[in-house]
Amino acid sequence: MQETRRLILEILREYDGATVETLMNELSTRRGEQITAVTIRHHLGILQSDELITIRELKHTAKPGRPQ
Repeated sequence: MQETRRLILEILREYDGATVETLMNELSTRRGEQITAVTIRHHLGILQSDELITIRELKHTAKPGRPQ
C-alpha cells in the first residue's frame, strides 16, 4: 500500500475518523511536507473504492468550495 494511504488509515484509526483539514495537518506533520486537500481527497476516493474506509458524513463549511 502506498505510504500516504497507510498514514491516512493510521490517522483515521487514531482519531476515529477525521476531516480533510485534520488529515492535511497530521500528514504535513508526519511527512514533513505539505499535502493538498485535493490530494487527500484523491487518496480517500481510492481507499473508499477499495472498501477500506466509509464516508460517514460530509461536513459543509460557510465558505464556498468542497465539503470537509
